[in-house]
Amino acid sequence: MVKYFCLIAMLLGATITVAQTPEQLEMLRRRQEQTVETQPSEPVTVQPTARIENAATPASVEARMLAQQRMQNQDKLVVTTGQFRILESATGMKLCTLDLGLTNYTQYPVEEVQIFFGWGEVETYAVFSGVTYEQTAKMSIGLAGSVCDRITEDPNLRTTTCRLQGASESFCRAAIVFNQG
Repeated sequence: MVKYFCLIAMLLGATITVAQTPEQLEMLRRRQEQTVETQPSEPVTVQPTARIENAATPASVEARMLAQQRMQNQDKLVVTTGQFRILESATGMKLCTLDLGLTNYTQYPVEEVQIFFGWGEVETYAVFSGVTYEQTAKMSIGLAGSVCDRITEDPNLRTTTCRLQGASESFCRAAIVFNQG
């Protein structure tokens, strides 16, 4: 225990003196008392000499990033892929899951958007509905087999149904963009 205390004290920059005789111990005690007496009795306060104006707090940085994201995605339906997980069973079969999302940056609520995600000859789809302004709908899909090796690539997107309340189908289709999350 003493070894660890000494090691920690040395790492913190303390000087360690070991007394081997009673006289050396008494001398160390007197030296310690003198050190304690020379310390100031009043706490020392330091006044700042410079002030940083408009310092960026984490909340203000996040607010600016959200505002920038809104401007970039204005009138868009942003499709994202999220976390990808792959498992291999004891028999060698691959199973994988992929998180998908749709964020609505249009003024029109999503009635129904059906998006096909394709990786080569393999295709799956997701249906999103009821997504209002600046809301994100998320879901996870599960796949099995060789598609798990190709799913790390960006998918090809295709929509079959695209309905926004109060907007045309062509506006809806043109609003869909892919952003890998």
